[in-house]
Amino acid sequence: MILVFGGALFYTQVLNDDQPEKFTLSEVEPSSSPAGSAPAAVSDAASSSASSPAAAAGLNGGWTVGADSLVGYRVKEILVGLESQAVGRTSDVTGELTVTGDSVTAAKFTADLTTVKSDKSQRDGQFRGRIMDTGTHPTATFVSTEPIPVPAGAVSGQKFTSTVTGDLTLRGVTKSVTFDLNGQKKGPGFELVAQIPIVFADFDIPNPSGGPAQVGDDGILEVQLNLAPKD
Repeated sequence: MILVFGGALFYTQVLNDDQPEKFTLSEVEPSSSPAGSAPAAVSDAASSSASSPAAAAGLNGGWTVGADSLVGYRVKEILVGLESQAVGRTSDVTGELTVTGDSVTAAKFTADLTTVKSDKSQRDGQFRGRIMDTGTHPTATFVSTEPIPVPAGAVSGQKFTSTVTGDLTLRGVTKSVTFDLNGQKKGPGFELVAQIPIVFADFDIPNPSGGPAQVGDDGILEVQLNLAPKD
């Protein structure tokens, strides 16, 4: 028993130290340009909403998922009474959104769940098989169903938070979800971060518990998107 407890303690306090941190916005210097200043060129679509800071800053139009975007999960595990975390992620993320006036009017994103990886190959096998059945349901998708506000401060690089509502599909089950999206302008693009609570039963996801590791009834869907202007 002592050996089992000692092994669990080593696992949770040493091996678990290597788990990735939660996604957070990076530190970026705010733009020195006034929020309402117009760029050298503004699209025709933006001209109809010139009173909007987003339109005046030339944000109207399409934005697409760029490099270094990640989607994954974070789940609490209990091993011999000690708590640790399981984290898996994939960079195979695609999607785009459209800004019109002072809001995002359409957004759709897809993550390839067949390439999600954690620090344990056994856990990854369980994730792709029994838990998420990626052979039948290889992707997770999110489609917005309500406009997403673009705060005035977003155009000058200030960090902002917007409420997002849309349809999330996991393991072939689609549910409406509402969550906070944190973001900021970063260079020519945008950086967006979200932590979306997931109750496994809502999406017909089997409880991930296996072997000595026990998992609760819920987890977090983690999202980090870097958006670039669409060509």
